[in-house]
Amino acid sequence: MPSEINIPQYLYQWFQEFDELVIPNLGRFEADYQNALIQPGVNKILPPNKEIYFDASVKGNDPKFAFYIANKENISFEEAESHIHNFVQTLKAELGVRKEYQAGIFGKFIYTPQSHIDFHQNDETVYAGSSFGLPELYNLKPTQSQPQSLGNTSPDYGVTDENREKEIEKQDYNYESNQKQDFEEDEIIVEEEFVENSSRRWVSILVIFLLAIITGAIILIIADQNPMEWLFNKKLKETDSEIAQDNPLQEEDILDADRTAGDEEVKKEDASDNTNDEDKGAVGEIENPAIDYPTDDSFVKSFRYNATPPSNLTSYMVNSPNAQSRYYVILGSFGNQANAYSYLNNLLAKGHSSAKIIAPDSKHSTYRTAYRDYTTRKIALEQGREFAKQNKLPYFILKY
Repeated sequence: MPSEINIPQYLYQWFQEFDELVIPNLGRFEADYQNALIQPGVNKILPPNKEIYFDASVKGNDPKFAFYIANKENISFEEAESHIHNFVQTLKAELGVRKEYQAGIFGKFIYTPQSHIDFHQNDETVYAGSSFGLPELYNLKPTQSQPQSLGNTSPDYGVTDENREKEIEKQDYNYESNQKQDFEEDEIIVEEEFVENSSRRWVSILVIFLLAIITGAIILIIADQNPMEWLFNKKLKETDSEIAQDNPLQEEDILDADRTAGDEEVKKEDASDNTNDEDKGAVGEIENPAIDYPTDDSFVKSFRYNATPPSNLTSYMVNSPNAQSRYYVILGSFGNQANAYSYLNNLLAKGHSSAKIIAPDSKHSTYRTAYRDYTTRKIALEQGREFAKQNKLPYFILKY
């Protein structure tokens, strides 16, 4: 069994780049930006940071973190999900026994007396430090200057040695008192100036940063793009082109293929009616057979995203109906061509060499991925149902 991944370290890295995260069966984290903080008691300046808030009541199923870890570790999405699941189970087990769980640099989870899971981030952890400026700073203090000359050095005529010594002692005392007072006043002035200059510097940096964000957002809005959607899509696509608009390998609601995607009109017919195959329906119409068995996404769980067109694509692409119509067992219908290629590549990898893609035409705007095709509707219904039931898949029949 491979060694466990350091999930807390990846949580820390995630919030270096992003501000929100939902971990399945644990809760939702959200970051809030905090200004620079001055601690006069210890002469310490903390840079701007993020404060992480946690809400255990949110139980979403967000796959972004699993894809993030899978890309970083060069492992499959399922393996990353397994590591996250193990981390959550270990965390809850530790909370049940010790009432707290230390998550490394990220922070600490505790089990409150009200039976809730709470999170406290590490006070020494700085997120996005390179974006905000310097790390922690301490106030500088001036170096005490050397004693100056006592002034008049000419001989004192008519002054006894005893009086001269008392006068020197008095001058020394006054000098030290004055020096001490001057030093304290200089220290206060220097500290005030340093704090004031540092505060102005942080304010300037923060203003520039906010102006840059606002400018970028305005540009995206003018370009008719959602800034947050653009940011997350850009980050995740750069990892390995893993997020796509209707990717069947990553969106749970279409893992089993959206049978009604695009502009195709569904013609519901009784699956038991297997007579008059050649006269049943017109070219381009689809038929939804009755699904009397349970379906799930187990068939595509082992799929890997591979949108590269096959080298002999022409042998797998159907661009127009045959002279004599064929009956295709369709498993997926996609508006994104890359997703259709990925589904086809995975079918071919599983040994289904008869798989094909039916290209869009004047009436249909989607790419339909077929398991295989048959000469008659009856055989297509029988063989298609046998394959679909074996793999717990929904399907439909296309006459083309």
